[in-house]
Amino acid sequence: MPCFNEIVESSSSVAEFSTWKGVQLDVPDSIELSNKSAKVEVSTEACISAEDAMDHIETSLSDIRFDFTSNSTRSGVIPLVSSHSSGESILGALSGNATISIITPSISLPYIYPTLLQLVSEQKKCVLHTPTYNLSQNLLVTQNPFHNLSIVKDTGCAMIFSSSPQESHDMTIVAHLLAGVLSRPVIHSYNGVSSQQQYYKVQLQSKDKLRKMERNCSSSSAKELFEEFNEFNGLNSKQYSPFEFVGSLTATKLIVALNTSCQIIDELKDSLSNNPSFGLLLVRVYRPWDVQLFLNKIPSSIKEIFVHQSSNVFSDVAGSLYQSSRKRRISTHQFDSIVEIQNFSVSPRNSLAVELFDFEDESVTKLFGDKDFTLFQRNNVYRAHGSSKWTIMNGEQSIVPSEAHLICCDGISLKYNDTLSSLEQNGVVVIRQSEGTSINEISQNTKEILIEKQANLILISHSEQFENIIIGTLSGHCNLNYSVAASDISSWLDSIESSLISQNSKTKTQISQMDDDSRRIQLSWRFMFPESYKTESTLKPGSKGIHQVFLTKWVRLTPESYDRNVFHMEMDISNTDLSYDIGDALGVYGKNNEHDVNQFISRYGLDPTELISFYNSDTEQNYIRTLQQLLIQDVDLFGRPTKRFYANLAQFATELSQQNKLNDLGDSTGAEEFRARAAESVTIAEVLEEFSSVKLSGHELVTLVGPIKPRHYSIASSMNAHPDSVHLLVVDHTWVTPKGVLRRGQCTRYLQGLREGASLSVSVKPSVMKLPVDNETPIVMSGLGTGMAPFRAFIQERIFQAQQGEKIGEMVLYFGSRSSKQEYLYGEELEAYLATGMLTHMGLAFSRDQAHKVYIQHKISEDSDLLWELLHEKKGHFYLCGPTWPAGDVQTAISTIFAEQGNFSTQKADKQIQQMKSQERYVLEVY
Repeated sequence: MPCFNEIVESSSSVAEFSTWKGVQLDVPDSIELSNKSAKVEVSTEACISAEDAMDHIETSLSDIRFDFTSNSTRSGVIPLVSSHSSGESILGALSGNATISIITPSISLPYIYPTLLQLVSEQKKCVLHTPTYNLSQNLLVTQNPFHNLSIVKDTGCAMIFSSSPQESHDMTIVAHLLAGVLSRPVIHSYNGVSSQQQYYKVQLQSKDKLRKMERNCSSSSAKELFEEFNEFNGLNSKQYSPFEFVGSLTATKLIVALNTSCQIIDELKDSLSNNPSFGLLLVRVYRPWDVQLFLNKIPSSIKEIFVHQSSNVFSDVAGSLYQSSRKRRISTHQFDSIVEIQNFSVSPRNSLAVELFDFEDESVTKLFGDKDFTLFQRNNVYRAHGSSKWTIMNGEQSIVPSEAHLICCDGISLKYNDTLSSLEQNGVVVIRQSEGTSINEISQNTKEILIEKQANLILISHSEQFENIIIGTLSGHCNLNYSVAASDISSWLDSIESSLISQNSKTKTQISQMDDDSRRIQLSWRFMFPESYKTESTLKPGSKGIHQVFLTKWVRLTPESYDRNVFHMEMDISNTDLSYDIGDALGVYGKNNEHDVNQFISRYGLDPTELISFYNSDTEQNYIRTLQQLLIQDVDLFGRPTKRFYANLAQFATELSQQNKLNDLGDSTGAEEFRARAAESVTIAEVLEEFSSVKLSGHELVTLVGPIKPRHYSIASSMNAHPDSVHLLVVDHTWVTPKGVLRRGQCTRYLQGLREGASLSVSVKPSVMKLPVDNETPIVMSGLGTGMAPFRAFIQERIFQAQQGEKIGEMVLYFGSRSSKQEYLYGEELEAYLATGMLTHMGLAFSRDQAHKVYIQHKISEDSDLLWELLHEKKGHFYLCGPTWPAGDVQTAISTIFAEQGNFSTQKADKQIQQMKSQERYVLEVY
């Protein structure tokens, strides 16, 4: 790969194409502009996804393009791996004054946080496209449109949002314009799931249009930032604004949320017309936050404001209202779910959905892409047969409904259980019976769905017929002639089944038996001839980011007689590529207790030696485990059941009463009992034994129950001080339920039973607990119980720096626990650090050592002069790690110090702390 300077030079050497700022432009140019406000004729329209729309612009506007996503296949894009050194590549590219854009998913934002701070301080402009999503414990992408945005909101970067493919296209242009105006990075955030799946008609901009907008982008004043929207709107006949109000101007209640694509925002938009007393204010430009523009968008009739809690804008809203000159006070509330908004009624969605299976992608976009439909593509969503699924909806929608009105598929698809799983009641199934795809088998689950949903069937013999059926259905102008009406579905299924049985039932039985035998033989061969099959024994199939480490030290830190078992662990990482930074957490993949697993297997009537083969996509290898091994090492058998688990389990219940109860627990009907079960910490194993009519096979059990999730512990060591090991500080977690049942944490029970030489599976997770960039910056640390762990790492790192001849700032530690004799964790180490002067000061709060309770907030209050000097005068950093309950009291103590020492008002003191938080100088990690 060439160096960045070579890339920049080569990008400007192409002379055959027209250029804008030295950037190759290869887009349509058949466009004329008479004046700024005239309606513009756009030269190109296409049915594409948001990612494709952004790519269309970026190929024209960026010299260099980076991509942190693991599955990028776009040409001309440089892939990057998420790590703490990733920012060096970005800084290197910008050193050559190239125009760069970066696709950095929200899960990668913590890695480039320092880079963003540096880019802002150096006034470097670039555009970051941030698809927001999260990864589930089994590494599946899940929707989370606000994931990790709080990490970068106060870096100084501009932040804008889009909620559709057209908006993503337009905001890509706006992001480049704003980067030029502000001379800083601009983060463009959008839904990372729908951006890849949603297809809609997008008007693509031409070369001349881009030139026109660039000429109008001449200001360098941040004050004129929002005038760029007016320029863009005038040139494109759009109505974009930093804050966009929807609803009646006489509304008395206002809902504020970020302008992104997610179910709750879509439901708010859909329901607004039926709630005339409510208005909706969507935040398109989150940073910089313009207080006056925000206040100007609030109608004078507003009395209450509801802020979507997950969108992280509550403090901005509250701060703006505090500065408002309005005489009438506006009360503010936060909400997670729409049901928490009083008197707001959710309207049923009017969208119709049609699902297509096993249709060519090009044929789908060609037939339906020019209509006012939204297309959602989901490749390989069904593991059973790896098919492609398209969902088509009427109008511009961003969220797929949970049920489909009509499903189109080949006849062969009916043998799979999941093909019709989303069909609505009295829905329509169109079965395409072309040559080679006739109905040759229907799964039992599909039969039950057809009967239960009272489905209507349409049988067609040619693919062309389905186009008119789908378009007519979605537009509401189609009278369907059913081949099999709902009332005849049972008899039709009987006739299909009897026909198939009479033709080839004997052959099918033989083939099924042969397949089963051959599977057993193949598994046996793998064990008997491991060299031929490259078979090896592993503790846990290797996945990306998961490492095998060995326990070298396990020491209990509290007395045996003490009711809290707190222990210290050290693990050898010398033979792994595991690395960690100060403040990171170690994810430990615990195991289930072997005795408990064996008891469950016996009571449930399973075969512990049953062999189960599965494929690991990370290693691209097949693995074989016995059922007993899987239940001990991988399956979350003693975890807490989710609503989805109850709902899925209901399908296996043979007794109607148990099936109904499981269904109730899986939806809102059984919400109260679900909460009660959660409070009692009922396990999946207990549920399986409770509902006796549910009899799962070993394979079904492993498939239905999710994997064991890693438990994250703050790392209690510095890798510079201990390059070959990683340390943990752990408490054996126990609790008593409301009914008096003693429960114990699955992972801490596992760790508590380990001894030296044991092997563990672990992974590393970044954290917000980071040392200041400047080693001379003072740090004030407050740890409660095992919250001491990251501060042990902090101290070790600072001492290492001092040993290298570097100057280090003051270190103050506050530690709190119950008893100095029984729970003074790492006490001897800390006293030694204090005696040598490495620790500037310690404040120890042992709540039960005296008649009255003493907590760390009391010790903090005693050190008013010292903390004023370190935190205010020297701009030091404050950290708190431990349980949530003292966080408010600790903040009050520091606020009081600021107010007294600085002669501040309470409001100004609180504002000082908020400013520290925005500067990442007041960091909490509470649980």
